Amino acid sequence: MNWENTILIVTLVCAIVITWEVAARLRAKTNADGTLVGAPPHAWLEIAYPLGFIALMGLLVAHSVMSFAAILLLMVYSSNNKPLTFLNDSERLLSTVGPLSMLPMLLASFVLPADFSATPPRKKSSRF
Repeated sequence: MNWENTILIVTLVCAIVITWEVAARLRAKTNADGTLVGAPPHAWLEIAYPLGFIALMGLLVAHSVMSFAAILLLMVYSSNNKPLTFLNDSERLLSTVGPLSMLPMLLASFVLPADFSATPPRKKSSRF
């Protein structure tokens, strides 16, 4: 199972739990202690709302919906923004940032493991 399917499953489960709670509120039947009849446990909702939000935002970002919406918004904002403008700017950005974006991966894979493995363990001091 890849991560996109995992995000879809998490989003659907959270949506089911939230819909279950909304349906229970619409029925508005309560017990003697004030809890809703047929509602999911409160702990499930405390997990479902933030987890559903994070999964949904991850799904939108993963499929470039947000960047597409930003391009449409900028095109509506100014008539000077044509699709070719965004293509040229993105090519310029990628050519500028391309080598720099590899630096964290280079440090993480080569420099940091070599640095940590090259340091000998410290001896315990007899004074303290």
